[in-house]
Formats: sequence, structure tokens, C-alpha cells
Amino acid sequence: MPINLNDLSIYKSTDIKDILKSVEQFPEQLEESLKLSKNLSIYNFNISNISIFGMGGSGIGGELLQVLVNNKSNIPILFFHHYNIPKFIQNNSLALIISYSGNTEEILKAYDKIKIRKAKIIVYSSGGKLIEKAIEDNNLYVKIPSQYQPRCALAFLLLPLLYTLYYLNLIPDPEANIVKTIKHLQNLRKKYGRESLIDKNIAKQIAIKLTGKIPLIYSSCPYLDPVAKRWKTQINENAKTLAYYDFFPELCHNTICGWDDREINNYSVIILRGNNEDNSTKIRVEFLKKIMKKKIDVIEEIISTNNTTLEEILSAIYLGDFVSVYLGLLKGVDPSDIKLINRLKEKLK
Repeated sequence: MPINLNDLSIYKSTDIKDILKSVEQFPEQLEESLKLSKNLSIYNFNISNISIFGMGGSGIGGELLQVLVNNKSNIPILFFHHYNIPKFIQNNSLALIISYSGNTEEILKAYDKIKIRKAKIIVYSSGGKLIEKAIEDNNLYVKIPSQYQPRCALAFLLLPLLYTLYYLNLIPDPEANIVKTIKHLQNLRKKYGRESLIDKNIAKQIAIKLTGKIPLIYSSCPYLDPVAKRWKTQINENAKTLAYYDFFPELCHNTICGWDDREINNYSVIILRGNNEDNSTKIRVEFLKKIMKKKIDVIEEIISTNNTTLEEILSAIYLGDFVSVYLGLLKGVDPSDIKLINRLKEKLK
């Protein structure tokens, strides 16, 4: 029997830990994180570069930070999600090390290697071994609330990073921009939330269209690349569905050839389009759309109408988070279940 997303009774029976509630409360999480971030004690460092280390749901804040501030900071800011530590990280470097649980294997190993290089370190975590290491080594750390799954803690994994750069005098005070974005997200919640009916709810409509398909998420602006990745990873985790992401203009040098495949009708495409889309990128997007329309029947464009990059990024993420949970519900799977990830963690112990 098909699942009706207008039937609120299905939410409690399928979404066991109420992941949807965490999504709905994102604006309030940002408010709480803003208070926490404004009270950080970050002293200035004499540094020539910043590297950010994070994995999975813990790392998305770092990826977003990089695209938000790269055109504002006068020193390079790079993001890494692996064990290997670049040679340039030395005693004139600052490493922002993120693990929501504090026990992420890759991040703990990265911390130890960075420590040997004598780089400055700031840790962001809810606890675990990473906080213990920071305390033992007398490194700065930011302790964030612990009641969320990492992918539901974006507010606490982004704003403290933004404020760290503010306190380092690398970017202007982000408060006004954050407050404006929170108000906008609160308005979007009325449109995307569970009580909004399908005929007026674009998040539910997109989830219905994606059911039974493999979503491909494309971004048209560099600052939307990590947003496309977030859509992909949220669909993976919340809906237990394979999904992939790519980005213009790079995909026009390789991925585009895949659209010559005659048997491609099981795919769907989401195109995240930004306010600052380059004119040549517009031509590329429209060209590929014409090709895709001959091959598949689900092509959704998410077109931003927001004024600031932060608002644009978090609005697109907010929509994608809702879509991923609704898609999971339509498939009858519990969005909170990550048993394969947990099985792998056990294997690595």
C-alpha cells in the first residue's frame, strides 16, 4: 500500500528517533549555536594557513566554511577528509579538527600526526577521546551538544568554525547574516514541514518523484558543491538510497559523456542553481538539460532567490534534508538507522 506523506501517523511508526524533528528544529539549533559561538574564547595565532579535518556528517561544516570564507580570508583555508597530513602543515599552521563523537578513527590519527608537526590545534567535538587529547595537550577545544546524530548537528559544526575565523580577524562578524538566515529558514519550515500538505510542499513532491530512482545532484556554482554533496549524503543515510553528486563546469569534461548511454532511465537529476552562476555555466546547464530531457523524466531545478551566500547555502541544505527524510519514509525505512556504518566501526576496532 502506497505511503501517504500527508498521514502524520506514519512518521512516528517509521522515523523511530524522529530525525524529522531534528531537521525541523534546525533554525532553533542555529540560534543555540550562535549563543555558544559568540561566547568562544579563541585567542589570535600567528599563522600562515588553516587546515580543516573532518569526516562524514562531522566534516560538512568544514567544507561549508571553506566555500563561505575563501574569498574573504587573506590566508589559504583547506579541507581534508583522510588520514594523510600535507607536508605544508607545520608550526605556522592552524588545524581545526572536527569529530562530533570525538572518537572518529581517521580524525584521532590525524590529530596525532598534526601534533607531531607542532601546528596550532583547535578541536570541535561533543566529547570522546578527541576532547581528552585536547585537554591533555592543553589545546583549545569547543564542546558542542551531544544529543544529536552527526548529520543532524550541522548548526553546531558550522557556526563555531565561522566565529573562530571572526575571532582570528579573518572575516567580519557573521551575526547579522546568521540571524537573517535563521528567520528565512523558519519561514521555509512552514512550507517544508510535516504538516504542510503535499500539494503545497515541494520537499514532499521532490521525494515522491525520487522514489525508485537513483538521484544525481549537480551544482552550478562552486559554493554549492558541498551542498550537492550534503544532498547526496543525506539521501544515502536517511533514505538508504544510492545517490551521486557532481558539479559544473567540471562535469562537462567527463560526466556529460555518460548521458550518451541508451539505458539511463532509472536516474533522476537535481540541479542546484545559484545566484552567482557564471554565464558560460548557464549555457552548459541548459545544453545538458536538453539532452537529459530526452533520457529521463525527473529533472528538478532548485533555483535560489536568496540575498546572501550563507542564506542560499543553508536554504538549499534545509530543503535537501527534508527531501531525504521524506524519501526514507516513502521507502518505509527508519532514517536514523545506520547499521552498516556501525558494523564497519566494529570491524575496525
